[in-house]
Amino acid sequence: INMKKKGIEIHVRSIFLQGLLLMEESSIPIRFKKWNTYWKRWSKLLDQNNVSALHAALKFVLSFKEIDKIIIGVASYSQLKEILLSIGRIDSRIFDFNINTNDPNLINPSMWKK
Repeated sequence: INMKKKGIEIHVRSIFLQGLLLMEESSIPIRFKKWNTYWKRWSKLLDQNNVSALHAALKFVLSFKEIDKIIIGVASYSQLKEILLSIGRIDSRIFDFNINTNDPNLINPSMWKK
């Protein structure tokens, strides 16, 4: 189904996985360690492309032309400013974002147990 042809706007949220993608690998809470393979691949992608986690996460989401709006949460004005500045610096380099999972226990924050 082509949602765009049907006039449906696509909005995405939790693009940083509630901040997990922005954390140092060593800071990721214990309950997420079972997905260590993904954290290691994410760290490797960042190192290989010499980019920050913020830059890579934004670049990935912005690579989808189908997305109309991005909803982000911030805790401070400085975080918002950093995100907006990063968006302005997104470059045209192509990365291989070969890090994916359909595991709802990871990608759906509402499934996370507190």
